[in-house]
Amino acid sequence: MNMTAPFAALTLGLTLLLPASAEESVLFNGQTDGWKMAGPGSFEINGDTAKAKGGMGLWWYEKKQFQNFTLTLQFKWDDPKWNAGVFVRFPDPANDPWVAVKQGYELQVSGDTPGKNSTGAIYDIQAAVRLPAIKMGDWNTYQITCAGPWI
Repeated sequence: MNMTAPFAALTLGLTLLLPASAEESVLFNGQTDGWKMAGPGSFEINGDTAKAKGGMGLWWYEKKQFQNFTLTLQFKWDDPKWNAGVFVRFPDPANDPWVAVKQGYELQVSGDTPGKNSTGAIYDIQAAVRLPAIKMGDWNTYQITCAGPWI
């Protein structure tokens, strides 16, 4: 995954799927509390926006592990050739971003044609059936649900 391209996430909201009730947790609101960087690169914070800068790094939430959840985020890009993704279901990577690549699942944010490595795909596992309606230069909402063995 090439994280040199600008990739922004705005207000990462996590809704836990609990049998009796749903609980919502905001994971990012412009504050970096609970977030760690593994590997090279960094994230530039501007208000409630985080933008990837250089290197194949992994910015991950360490405060709590979630089992069943729906993650809602917003992203914006200006070029369909940019490549980014959201990793789920990986163990603590310490300072090695490849742990998420090798032991987790990447939900792709890339490309402007449907395929196994385009937006909406589970990288190299399940192709996107259709390409989501992505507006270049505008904020787009991405929702990822993980329930039991399903993503």
